[in-house]
Amino acid sequence: MRILWCILDWGIGHITRSFALMKDKYAQDENIVITSKPLHQWLSKRFEYIPITIPSLDMDYQLGPIASTSLRLPSLIQHKQFYHHLAHTLTKKFNPDILISDNCYGFYHMNKFSVIITHQVKVSIYGFPFVEGIIKQELIKFSEVWIPDFENFPGLAGILSHPADLKHVKYIGPLSRFTMCKTQATQDYGVVLTSGPPASRISLATIGTKWLLQKGLKPIVIGYTIKGVESLSDPDDTTFKEVVCKAKIVIARAGYSTIMDLYALHKKAMVVPTPGQPEQEFIARHVARHFNLFSYKTETQLLKEVQ
Repeated sequence: MRILWCILDWGIGHITRSFALMKDKYAQDENIVITSKPLHQWLSKRFEYIPITIPSLDMDYQLGPIASTSLRLPSLIQHKQFYHHLAHTLTKKFNPDILISDNCYGFYHMNKFSVIITHQVKVSIYGFPFVEGIIKQELIKFSEVWIPDFENFPGLAGILSHPADLKHVKYIGPLSRFTMCKTQATQDYGVVLTSGPPASRISLATIGTKWLLQKGLKPIVIGYTIKGVESLSDPDDTTFKEVVCKAKIVIARAGYSTIMDLYALHKKAMVVPTPGQPEQEFIARHVARHFNLFSYKTETQLLKEVQ
């Protein structure tokens, strides 16, 4: 089977969860992957596929909840036409059996089985109900909507991933390249697991390192490099799992792919949502309320504790 993937490049989370699905379900198929150069660099170390490179489509989350959420709408409108044209052009060239889009709205073909992977199908909780209507109109253009969460409510994403009015939804379960930790926390260190835009990584790495030192724990930073602190900017998956599993505590952002990885590892973590990302703020509160693995602090709260 020939599969045409198009993977959003707003951070690394979309490629990590798509990779988990590729490896688990489609390793024997011919996979053609469309994404940006940085994500190809990450995926090519782990999987054999045919790469097609497109420009990065950046999003600024540093303007506060209302502004950053509002920015998603024009970006969606602007980018979906690009993705739709791309889908038609590459379908004509490669004649795939299936098109799989990870959050790339518009990447579908009316004459091909086309699916979109997303965990955000109900966004009115952010205070923008009109955006939800627009997203729904885009989702119904796909043959199926694949949701990486548990079908039974509340799941890892709560009402975000459990719509009442979409009929072509398929729950595929949380996606992670990791399995449960076999080793218990045995070391006197904590891990600061950074993700997201550079400013978000810098902030969490700096504050998280100070917090761990105050608790008498050696800090190890993953995903960013701090001078004088043990740092793993881009560890392989084996190293990542070993370091995280042996840590006394993990401090991480509340991006959904990070939450899925921590859940798969069954690793306790303090989740600190990126300021200006209402999705992360919702998910952080949700998982802390429903899963004993997670606790929740805002970045402001964490900063006050280290001052």
